Amino acid sequence: MVESTEGVRVLLGDQRKGVITLAIPIAIALFVQNLNNIVDSFWVADLGQRAMASLGVVYPLYSILIGIGNGFGIGVSAAIARNIGMKNHEDADGVAGQGILLTVITSVIMTTILIVTAEPVVMMMGGEDMMDECLSYGIPIYLGSFFIILSGVMSGMLRGEGAARRSMA
Repeated sequence: MVESTEGVRVLLGDQRKGVITLAIPIAIALFVQNLNNIVDSFWVADLGQRAMASLGVVYPLYSILIGIGNGFGIGVSAAIARNIGMKNHEDADGVAGQGILLTVITSVIMTTILIVTAEPVVMMMGGEDMMDECLSYGIPIYLGSFFIILSGVMSGMLRGEGAARRSMA
């Protein structure tokens, strides 16, 4: 962990400027996370209406995974920042490790739930007539849930260290 970073120095100065300076990278990171669906939409549009509609059925579940990662990231960020502020770097490192462990546990649980319930969820969301397309698009996303959740947690770790700009990468 670092004692003082550019992000910390920015916040210690003009707070309005600091919030804007740190909010822009976070907004860009969120946009990039959602860019996947935009790119998928352009590519899948050539495959037909059923394929395009399957994106609409699966995307809310993808958004839930992003939300879980971002939620964990917010918690990890606050805990790391608090520990760094108290000059307790060992506990900050421990929080980072717990964030990774929580990501592993949650992604295993979410992947299992999403794969086991994939067909009933697609039917519940009105996609029974395009089940194959929904599963073809959804299963790889569900299998990658670890990386989707980890992205939000790692961004939170960087923000907690005061390195919000690096969290975009």
